[in-house]
Amino acid sequence: MTIKQLIGFVAILLLLAGCDQSAAEESARPVEEQPAPEQPATGQARPTPQPTQAAAGTTILANGQLVAVNPPLSLSFETGGRLLDIRVEAGDQVAAGDPIATLDDETLRQSVTSAELAVAQAQNGLAQAQLALDDLLGWEPEEIAVSVAEANLEAAQANYDRSLTRDAAAGNNLTVALVSLNQAQRALADAQEAYDNAWDEARDWELDYDESICFEGQGGPIPCSGPTWKDRIKNDREYSERAVQGAQEGLSVARANYAL
Repeated sequence: MTIKQLIGFVAILLLLAGCDQSAAEESARPVEEQPAPEQPATGQARPTPQPTQAAAGTTILANGQLVAVNPPLSLSFETGGRLLDIRVEAGDQVAAGDPIATLDDETLRQSVTSAELAVAQAQNGLAQAQLALDDLLGWEPEEIAVSVAEANLEAAQANYDRSLTRDAAAGNNLTVALVSLNQAQRALADAQEAYDNAWDEARDWELDYDESICFEGQGGPIPCSGPTWKDRIKNDREYSERAVQGAQEGLSVARANYAL
């Protein structure tokens, strides 16, 4: 049973005992001596209820309202938490300010510690901000630092100009290398075509033909003075092999220059 419930129960018992005593005293009086109940006038406030005085052993039948002499008190904690101990029991008398129960305040103390830490951090941040503001307000350029910055700017500008020049030269070199690469590729294609023509199986008959080749205007009464068909096919095949090999080497050089 809580303190609130105990106090309310005792008040009801006292009120019932007072009502029984008043009823007994009222029944002991003659009927004609019992005062008639006063009726409140229309529009007037109802009178304050008063305890009934009655002698012991007397029973009175009447309509009324039970009112506790001491109203119940609502007791509660202002915050929640784990209950550690209760310092009073049912029926104990307490005065204003007397401790009744104790809650565990570990969570509250941690909250206080966190709040104090937050305040300290905020104060530190405020101090740093004030220092930064003071530095900005009192800042003045240093001549040495300005001179060094200007020198660095001039050096950077010079490096930029040289970079533009090298970039332009590199662009020209790249163009030349690309043209050379394209030429080397075409030269290899031409050499390969000549090689395929020289080594065509359809020309194998020329290896067995020893007649001379006639130049323009020769033939008939004018004997042909050119090389034989056999010699020409041999020369063409030897030249085509050297031409393909040279074109491949030239293409490799052109690719290397282009990549560089």
